[in-house]
Amino acid sequence: MLTLARLRRAGSNAEPAVRARPRLEAATEQEGALTHADDAVSACAHLDDAGDRREGGAVPLKAAVMNLLSIGGAYGIVVAVFQWGWLKDVFHLEGTYLMASPLPTIFFAVLFGLSMDYEVFLLSRIREEYDATGDNAESVARGMAATGRVITSAALIMTVVFLSFVANPSPLVKMMGLGLSTAIVLDATIVRMVVVPATMALMGRANWWLPGWLDRLLPQVGMERDDVRDEPEPVLVGASVGG
Repeated sequence: MLTLARLRRAGSNAEPAVRARPRLEAATEQEGALTHADDAVSACAHLDDAGDRREGGAVPLKAAVMNLLSIGGAYGIVVAVFQWGWLKDVFHLEGTYLMASPLPTIFFAVLFGLSMDYEVFLLSRIREEYDATGDNAESVARGMAATGRVITSAALIMTVVFLSFVANPSPLVKMMGLGLSTAIVLDATIVRMVVVPATMALMGRANWWLPGWLDRLLPQVGMERDDVRDEPEPVLVGASVGG
């Protein structure tokens, strides 16, 4: 009789558990589905962040166009002064002179090297802020604030150096000094500090757009902490932990 009573009590206690089992299974399945959904969202966000870390194809194209603006302005100043005779008394010119054939190539090569230095220095800071905040306009403003003085100081030094060539009595040397100094002033002030930030702020996320086929061909290069694997420290065999 005692055993029968115990079995009845055990059966009565097991009935609520049996009835609650379908609800527990449904809750477990729902929790599993939510977990899988969270994993999928995290994976998509990781892929999106990885894609945003790539440099866009619009950035180098824009840099090339801006370089042409600077060099075009320098060509115009040299032609106006030496071929048209504008301000020839200021530069102590006896007459008008045609631009020497090697000078356009020299102007382009020197300005391209200097302007790309300024461009890389500015855009690397903007890209760093964009990776940290994800706000394009804010990253452009912070990049400008961080690099503006350095770029202006470097351009000022090169401008003074090239302007010293204007004191030379040779018209060829005067052309070189005036052309290079004008190109650097235009590139570091109007182009690099005004036009480039304005176009980047207007283009938004299009700055970092890259075609899919080109994205698959280019290697993933980055200096982020997530890209660096933590290598385990070598441990000597037989060495004690405390010693």
